[in-house]
Amino acid sequence: MRAAGYGRILTLASAPGLAGAAARSGYAASTGAAAQLTRTPGRRAARHRDHRRRPGPRPVPPRLNAGTGDDPQARRFPATEIPAGRRAEPGEITGPALLLTDPASSYLTGAIVPADGDWTAH
Repeated sequence: MRAAGYGRILTLASAPGLAGAAARSGYAASTGAAAQLTRTPGRRAARHRDHRRRPGPRPVPPRLNAGTGDDPQARRFPATEIPAGRRAEPGEITGPALLLTDPASSYLTGAIVPADGDWTAH
């Protein structure tokens, strides 16, 4: 990317890296590390136009969450904990990803965009 004079690195991680998750501290710590791998190198890379950004999605129902619909607590979570009242659909992460990778967003470096139905705000 430096040789080309331009590039984008888009890191996907989930919202517990921003807000924590008491029952899933290891998971929250690892996704929090992804946030820091977005922010910290982003400061150094900005002068090289090597932009690092991260949409911070909340649970999306594809394969990684398969089977969680059988768990009553997992079914209750979106309605009780996510202000939007539902899990994200996979396509809803596309918009933030396009925003973060668009050349018109070249001044966004080390940015984290919580695409989480307002979960991290509570």
